Amino acid sequence: MNATATAQQKKTSTILVVEDDCDLRELLAEILARAGYSVVQAANGKEALECLCGVERPRLILLDLSMPVMNGWQFHEALKANERLADIPVLVVSARRDGEKALPVASERFLRKPFELASLLDMVGKFT
Repeated sequence: MNATATAQQKKTSTILVVEDDCDLRELLAEILARAGYSVVQAANGKEALECLCGVERPRLILLDLSMPVMNGWQFHEALKANERLADIPVLVVSARRDGEKALPVASERFLRKPFELASLLDMVGKFT
């Protein structure tokens, strides 16, 4: 695939950022938008599920785990229980440490906060 096709694909790729920290959520959205992605934001899992009903199907969900209202584990369970949404890839971005509670995704879909910008964009690029 050439660079023009890759740039065009990014512009049509929507990423849902689910993060309760407003500053971090907005920063992630800005970084991803500058990289050419369309971004939708949600402050918790409940809000994210509502967003999924009203927006273009995202190519990727960036998911924090520790959030009020509906945490990342609860959101992930609800997502996987929905036949229409179950196959959307999820990249967990969290400060949680291994052993506190099992991750809802495979370890290669986990990015620990704080993270390097290049690492984030590299992982996002694998799914979009």
